[in-house]
Amino acid sequence: MGIDDDIRNKAQDLGGQAKEAFGDATGNDKLKAEGIFDQISAKVKEVGESIKDLAGDAVDKAKDIAADVKERLDHDADEAKADAAEGASEAKDSFREAADGVKDRIDQARDDLKDR
Repeated sequence: MGIDDDIRNKAQDLGGQAKEAFGDATGNDKLKAEGIFDQISAKVKEVGESIKDLAGDAVDKAKDIAADVKERLDHDADEAKADAAEGASEAKDSFREAADGVKDRIDQARDDLKDR
């Protein structure tokens, strides 16, 4: 809530208190009721402004949380990509080693057959 709103609401509340007191002192029930109404109106506005401020704060907090979650997810995704790339590289190396081993066995078997 802005300072201007605070001042307006406080002025309306104080004016309502004065009207109520003057109406009560003079026996003017209408003025007294207007004073009470002004005080209630000021309080309703104050509560409305507080709710508005709280909603804005909640939105800001939600945005901050969403940004934090996104950052963590991005970081986790980057780590997963790196792990996957490393795993793929290791699998590729293992496959090459296995293929080389098979090739060596085939070559050895071919040599054995030639020697017979």
